[in-house]
Amino acid sequence: MKKIVYLFVLVAVFLLPVFTFAEAKPDKEFSANEKEVKVYFFYGDGCPHCAEAEEWFAKIEKEYGSKFEVVAYETWKNADNDKLMKEVGEYKEQEVEGVPYILIGNSAWNGFDQSYTEAMLSEIDNLYKQDPKDRYDIMDYVTGVKVEDNSAASIIALVAIIIVVAGIGTGIYFSRKHVQ
Repeated sequence: MKKIVYLFVLVAVFLLPVFTFAEAKPDKEFSANEKEVKVYFFYGDGCPHCAEAEEWFAKIEKEYGSKFEVVAYETWKNADNDKLMKEVGEYKEQEVEGVPYILIGNSAWNGFDQSYTEAMLSEIDNLYKQDPKDRYDIMDYVTGVKVEDNSAASIIALVAIIIVVAGIGTGIYFSRKHVQ
């Protein structure tokens, strides 16, 4: 009987980390940098429209700089960044027609025009007001980094492991009892 208990503990110790999927969202204060809204900016080095967008981001830096962070990806000289831009477009079910391609939250703009700026600022403001852990960040999904809170799945996995291990242990116990 002791062997069955040891077997149960051994299997549980090794399988539990494998089947535990949950990562709860932390309840913590976010630093100023973590509160900033990520603005994903796909650009081409030498693109005049991209340069215009960069100038606009620099222009609003003084007033809005504490609310956002531009994460830039040069796509003309970097094939990996170009591939990422296309993956983002596919994920959003959009045809990415070139650069600049700007993403803020769940909103995207292909190209740059001064008529876009009001909507971009509004999106930055709206996202900044949200709790950072509740914001939509497309890169979490495209790169597969986002880990959702799957507490129910973890409990089900744990119960399944216990049932399987108990079943194996019981089977071993009764098969040994009948052999003797």
